[in-house]
Amino acid sequence: MKPVEEYSSDLNATVAFTKSIGPAASYSAYIAPYVLPIAAVPPYIFFGGRTDKAGWLIHISVVRQQMAALLDKLLRYLIATNLPVSIPTDLEQHSRILDGRSGLSNVAKVLNIHIVDEPAFCKILADLVEMVTGFKGPAIYDTISTGTQVYISWGRLPDGHPEPASLDERPGHLPEIRGLLKKIRSATCHMPELRAKLRACQKRPRRLLGLKYVPLQTLKADPKGAVLKCIRLNRLYNIDWCIIKQAERYQSFDDAGRDIRDRLTWQYRLHQELAGKINIPKAYELFSIGEHMALSLQHITGQPMAEYFNGLLNGEAYEHTTFENRDKVLEALINAIRMIGDLHRYGYVHRDINPENFMVTEQHEVYLLDLELCYSLKNELPDPPFALGTIGYMSPQRTAIALPVISDDIYAIGACLIRAFTGTSPVRFNTSEHGMLAKQLGYFIADQSLSRLIGACLHPDPSYRPHITDILHFLKAKRSLPHLPPEVPAMVGRDLLTGAIRAGAATFLSSYFTDENKCWYPNGGVIPSPVHVCFRVLAKAASLDIELLGDQEVFDSNLKILDGALPTIEHQPSLSAMDQALVNWITWLELEKAGLARIDRALTPKPEGTGPVSEISKYESVSELLRHGQYIMGYLDLAPSVFLENRLREVIDTLIRSQDAGGNWKMATGDGSLPFGQSDGIAGIITLLIRYVTRFGHENADTAIASGLGYLVQNRIDANGYLTWPVAKDKGLIDPWMGAGFTGIAYVFILGYERYGAESYKLAATGALALHPEYISNGSMGMQDGLTGLAGVYFEASRVFQDVQWERRAHHIVQVILHTGREINGYRFWPEEDNVPISIRSLTTHAAIVCCLLKCLSPEKVSFPFLYELHI
Repeated sequence: MKPVEEYSSDLNATVAFTKSIGPAASYSAYIAPYVLPIAAVPPYIFFGGRTDKAGWLIHISVVRQQMAALLDKLLRYLIATNLPVSIPTDLEQHSRILDGRSGLSNVAKVLNIHIVDEPAFCKILADLVEMVTGFKGPAIYDTISTGTQVYISWGRLPDGHPEPASLDERPGHLPEIRGLLKKIRSATCHMPELRAKLRACQKRPRRLLGLKYVPLQTLKADPKGAVLKCIRLNRLYNIDWCIIKQAERYQSFDDAGRDIRDRLTWQYRLHQELAGKINIPKAYELFSIGEHMALSLQHITGQPMAEYFNGLLNGEAYEHTTFENRDKVLEALINAIRMIGDLHRYGYVHRDINPENFMVTEQHEVYLLDLELCYSLKNELPDPPFALGTIGYMSPQRTAIALPVISDDIYAIGACLIRAFTGTSPVRFNTSEHGMLAKQLGYFIADQSLSRLIGACLHPDPSYRPHITDILHFLKAKRSLPHLPPEVPAMVGRDLLTGAIRAGAATFLSSYFTDENKCWYPNGGVIPSPVHVCFRVLAKAASLDIELLGDQEVFDSNLKILDGALPTIEHQPSLSAMDQALVNWITWLELEKAGLARIDRALTPKPEGTGPVSEISKYESVSELLRHGQYIMGYLDLAPSVFLENRLREVIDTLIRSQDAGGNWKMATGDGSLPFGQSDGIAGIITLLIRYVTRFGHENADTAIASGLGYLVQNRIDANGYLTWPVAKDKGLIDPWMGAGFTGIAYVFILGYERYGAESYKLAATGALALHPEYISNGSMGMQDGLTGLAGVYFEASRVFQDVQWERRAHHIVQVILHTGREINGYRFWPEEDNVPISIRSLTTHAAIVCCLLKCLSPEKVSFPFLYELHI
C-alpha cells in the first residue's frame, strides 16, 4: 500500500480542531505507566475487571482543570481494586461529558466504578468520599449524592458506559431514587457519618421561580442550564411572557475559576448597558436559585435566523430560490450586520456571531441574542475573555485564544454569508485554503464578487478582512442588481471523481479515524462496526482499480482485529451472535475478492457440544428477523452456503406468515404497526422479499410483495401537493431520507416497478422523489439520513426508469460533495457540522460519501444500497 507523501504530520496539524491528538490531551497517558490493558469506546476508556451483573455505580464529577490531580490521588487505589473503571478518552471528551454533548445520561459522570460486592462497595465509597474533598464538578442528577463530588446509582458499566438498571432486574424498569436511597442507607447502616450525608439528587420542577416567574415550557433542556418560557407576574393585572436562562454551578468552568454563572452575570450587565441602543431583549433581573443562577429576559416572538433561512431556501442554495425569498435573505443579513456594526461602535466585539444567535420576528425585525461572550474593547473586560464559541464561525485568532478584535466578528460574518448563500454550514468548506474555498463557493454562488467578499472575510490574515461598512454597502447594492441565473450543473468528470475517491479512501488509512494504536474507532471488546465499514469501502475501491494510499500499519492493525473475530456461522446461540459472525465473514470475503486478504480457513461447524443453532422462531421482533435476513442475503451475494440458503428461506417464510390480510406487519411485541421506512420497517421487508424472489424464487413472495406495496400506497398523505409517506401509520411526521423516510419507501417502489412493470409503482416513486428540491443543498451527508442515500436512489431511478432527470439530480449531489469538505496533503474528509469527535457516525458518513462517489464512477459495478447490511 503506497503511503501518501508526508503521511501523518500535516494531516494531524489540520484536523486538530476535530480530534485532539497530543499526548497531554489523551487520558490513556495517565494509565500507561501501570501497563494495564485498556479499551476505548468514546467517550470513555476503561480498564480493570469485567462483569455483566448489575451492581453499584460510583460516579465522580470533576472539572477538567482538576482531572490530573484527581487521578494522581485515586488511580493507584482504583487499579489495586481490579474493579471496572472508566474515564474520558481525552480532554475534549471530558468537556463533552460535563456539558451533555456525549449524551444526557452521561452528564458529569467523569469517572465511573462498577462494584457488585456490597461490603467492598461500602468501604470504597467511604474511602472515595474522603479522598475527593476539595474537588469541584457539576451535579450528577438522578443519583444519590454523598455531599461531595461522589454520586451513586445502580446499573452496569458495559464498555465503560454507565448504564442504569432496575433494582429487581425487571426489563425496562429503571431504579426509583427513593428505593435506591433506602438500599444505600441499609448498606451503610454501620457508617452513620456517611449515611447522614446521603441525599437524592434530582431536578425538581418548580412552580415559581424568583417569587414572580411561573415556568410553562422548557425551550431548551441544557445541562449547563435550561431555558424556560415563563409568565412574569408584575402585579395582579400586569402579566407578560419572559424567558429564563438558568446557569448550573461549575458548568463551563475555565482556567480563571469562573463558570457559567459568571457568564450570565456579565450578560446581564451588557443588557443593562446596551438597552435602547441596539435591538436586544430587555433584561429584567438576575437572581439566585440555590447554588445556581437565573436571568430573566424579554420574550421575543420569532424564529432563529438559521430556521428563517431554512424556510426561505427550502432545501436549496440561495441562487435557486425565488426573487422574493432572496430579497428576504439579504434584508435579514443587512439588518443583522448593521446591528453588529452598532455593537462595534459602542466598543464591543460579539465573539459568537452565527445564525442561531439572531431572532427574526414576523415583522422582519432582527434581534441580537446571547451576549455572554462579548468583550469590551474599552474596558478590556472580561479579563481574561470567556473562551469557546461556535465551530466554523471562529477565526484562527479566536481558536488560538488571542485577545479579541473586531476582525474576529468580520470572520464570523463571512461564515454567516456561507450559511445564507449555500444553505450549508461553513464547517463543510475548506475555509483555511483561499483558492480551494473560491472553487467550492463557485459551484453554489454565481456572483464571483460575492464569493470574493466571503473569501476576504475569512482571510487568515485579519488585515485583509473588509470593514463592516464595505460588507453592508455590497449587500445593499446586491438587492438592486439583476440576479445572475445559475449555470446548469455539468455531469461529473471521471478524473475528478477518481481523485476524490482516492483521497477519501486514503483518509481511512490515516490518523483521522484511528486511535493511538492505529485502530478504527471505537476499539471495544466486541469487534466494532467501523472495522467492517472501512474494510468494505476499501475493498470496493480496490476492486474498481482505485489505488489505495495511506499507512499500511492502519490496515494491518485492523485486519488483525478482524482475523481474530471470525467464528463459524453455524451453531451460534442467538440471532445477534450469528449476525455478528455473518458481518465478519462478509467483510473478509469482500477483502479476499478485492485481493486485499486471503482466507486460509474453512467455514466449518464447531465441534459437537458447542451449543445449538439459534432458532428462527425465537426472534424478538419482525425488525430483528428482517436484519437477520439482510445479513444472510449479504453473505450469499458473495459465497454459496446451503445452510444459509435454507435458513434464509425460513426467514422469508416467517416474514410472509407474519403479514396480515391488509398487507401490514405488526411488531412481535405489542400491537403497534411497524414504521413504513427501510430501517426496520415495511419498506425494508418488501425490499428483502424482492431481492429474495428475484434470485431464488418463492411461491408466495410475489403476493406478499403486492399486498405490502398496496398497503403503503393506501397510507400516503398529501405534502405540498405531492403524495408521500409519513414515518409510520397515524403519524404526520415526514422524514425525507433513505432510512426512515419517504426516499427509502420510494426506492422499494422503484424495485417493484423493475420487477412487475406496474405504472402505479413508478408514479408512487417519482411523485415522492419530486418533493426534494431539484438542486438540493443540505449539510447531512449520511446514507440513512442525508444526501448520499438520496443520490443512490436517484441513480437507481435513472437506471430503472431510463430518465436522465434522475441522473442529473444524482450528479448535482455528487457535485455538492465534491465542492465541500477539505483536502490536505492527499487526504479528503468532510467534517461534521456540529464538530463531534470522531465516532461511528462520522466514520460511516465518510464511508457513505466514498461509496456514493464510487457509484457515480461505476454505476453498474457498485450496488445500492451501499453496505446496507451494516445499516450505515
